Amino acid sequence: MSRLNSSIHVNLTDSVINKLFNKGIYTYVNFINKETNLLIKDTGLSFKEIVDIKNEIANFLGGRIINNALDLLKSETIISSGVSSLDKLLDGGFHSNQIYEFCGASSSGKTQLCLSIATFIALETNKIVHYIDTKGDFSVLRVEQILNAKKCKDEEIVRVMENIKVTEVTSTNLLFSILHNLGNISLDKFDTKLLIIDSMSTFCLASNKNIESTYSLCNLRNMLRHIKWKYNISIITTNLITQWSEENAFISFKDGVNITVNVKPTLGKIWLQVPNTRILLKYLKNEEREISIWDSLELNVGEKCNVNINSTGVC
Repeated sequence: MSRLNSSIHVNLTDSVINKLFNKGIYTYVNFINKETNLLIKDTGLSFKEIVDIKNEIANFLGGRIINNALDLLKSETIISSGVSSLDKLLDGGFHSNQIYEFCGASSSGKTQLCLSIATFIALETNKIVHYIDTKGDFSVLRVEQILNAKKCKDEEIVRVMENIKVTEVTSTNLLFSILHNLGNISLDKFDTKLLIIDSMSTFCLASNKNIESTYSLCNLRNMLRHIKWKYNISIITTNLITQWSEENAFISFKDGVNITVNVKPTLGKIWLQVPNTRILLKYLKNEEREISIWDSLELNVGEKCNVNINSTGVC
């Protein structure tokens, strides 16, 4: 087996190779068989850089790639959100094998953003989008408005409606059942491009029992990780935020008390590290919203863009 060296790709530097050696990754086959997420953590390279290196290795080794690594490599993709400023923020779009979470206060635009993304992907890729609706907010009318704004023909509208598989869930057990069934589909029959769950917090927050809520969150976490790893797809969830004020000992010039406002995603510590990237939506005025990278291992935290969210989509 060919040992890793810096001649294969410009980003495979001596420093990166030393990091890989320290993790027991010595050969090209070791590298291409390693999960992309783990390589990102081990090397500090981006998703796109890792995939580029894997592609170069695949070209170099040709037919000698083993253990279906090429099939896995081909499935590592980036899909556009349909919003250029958001794609730029996400380093090209939604990356496969990643969980993204849209957080924001009520009416910040989370659902409309999900509808816009689902509509774009179903239209442009002609692939299936599974949309799990826990709030009863999915609107066929709004999807049709988005498509009409794009001047889609009737047959295109019908195709998109067929490609977006909507399931309205009314209990935690039903949500578990849907995810369980989805995770048991054979690879050759799995045709889903994106999974959206709007919203994760609906049922988990309804339980007053700490043990029950903890069990539910752990179960959800494991199911979603299984689905993204098995099928190498992107998953989008939505979540509410909690906000409160804390008084401290510092004196402000305004009212004698320094008030610090804290904003956190709901679902607590167990859920905090589940999404690979957490995105915050903030209402500005009228249709204008601010979208920022709140937390991420791969993207630059704090980077943001402004978009307009209305009944015809996101721009």
